[in-house]
Amino acid sequence: MVVETYSKGVLLPHGGARLNARRPSTALSYKDCSNLASAAVIAHKIHHPFNRFITTLWERAGIDPFECVKATGRFIKYAGDWMRCHGRKLIWMWVQERGDWNGAHVHMLLHVPPDLITGFRPMHMRWVKQIIPGKYQKGVSQMDTIGSPMAPLHSPDYYRSLLMAKVHYLLKCAPKEFEVQLGMDQWRTPHSAYWGRRCTVYGKRLAIWQGWNQAA
Repeated sequence: MVVETYSKGVLLPHGGARLNARRPSTALSYKDCSNLASAAVIAHKIHHPFNRFITTLWERAGIDPFECVKATGRFIKYAGDWMRCHGRKLIWMWVQERGDWNGAHVHMLLHVPPDLITGFRPMHMRWVKQIIPGKYQKGVSQMDTIGSPMAPLHSPDYYRSLLMAKVHYLLKCAPKEFEVQLGMDQWRTPHSAYWGRRCTVYGKRLAIWQGWNQAA
């Protein structure tokens, strides 16, 4: 991961939206981690279980690190509008990171209704191509499944283990002691990324769908 120290010099001299868009952070807070883990559980409880895990390498695709939050927001808007056209609501959350090799990138968890999965697959790539400034390069965006479409219903324990392993991965840029304090160590696997990493990103470090904390 890219490890950088906090620098007030990165901030703009005037406040407002531009200041927020350029505010640096190096790690998730305890509250951030708790909210992300809770939102994943709530999505399952309200019958919108996260079943798609998308990683998009915005910086490698030519997007400035200061603009990655905006790019992710555009993707969420495209997906949300598409869902509304089919009479559904998009349930989502994302975490922004930055690495030596992948640059600034985002990890997203989404719920896609089983009957819309076939149609969603090509749209995912179409939206990414609309957002990036140049020609799409192979590997810039990848989408993985989290169990089978019926796993949350028919195999809830198995599904939860798969889901929380993904959440564990999303929280790796947090102080190591949080892992045990939040009970996330139970979802650690032999291939899990270790916690305690740090990387500087700009603007929002994470976001969760609006109203998630009232949904349960």
